[in-house]
Amino acid sequence: MENSAGSNVGELGVIVLAVGLAATSLTDLHRRSIPNYLTGPLFVVGIGLNVEQDGWGGFLKSAVGCMVALAIVWWFYRRGSLGAGDVKLFIAIGAVTGPIAPISIGVYSLAFASAVAFASGTGRTPDTAEPSQSVPLPMAPVFACATMVTNFAPLIPL
Repeated sequence: MENSAGSNVGELGVIVLAVGLAATSLTDLHRRSIPNYLTGPLFVVGIGLNVEQDGWGGFLKSAVGCMVALAIVWWFYRRGSLGAGDVKLFIAIGAVTGPIAPISIGVYSLAFASAVAFASGTGRTPDTAEPSQSVPLPMAPVFACATMVTNFAPLIPL
């Protein structure tokens, strides 16, 4: 399935992403962490799917996808906005989708996370300049929504 975001993951890749992101989302919502036993297999299967599809070119596509994904989330991780599990999940998404889709997924994720934070009232309050005490936002569901929008939005006729 080729779309405007440059993702060419195929039907099996979309299924793998959907199952992996559903599992990580449920775990993140319940435990507020994303374990390695969920991100690791998604990463390995993503590389395997791309290698099976395009050989060494597929491996390169996955490797560059991982580097682009890491570059997108690194700043947020370093400032404490994302946890290590969030970073590993985003890298696994890059391993499945390749180098272009993480850019769209990152933009959608930022928009979705901002909307959720605004709607839930996190951040600064009008009465004070100090940030309010807030619970960290579980990012796996945000990444899941952004990934599915990136993969399926081009299929919606306008």
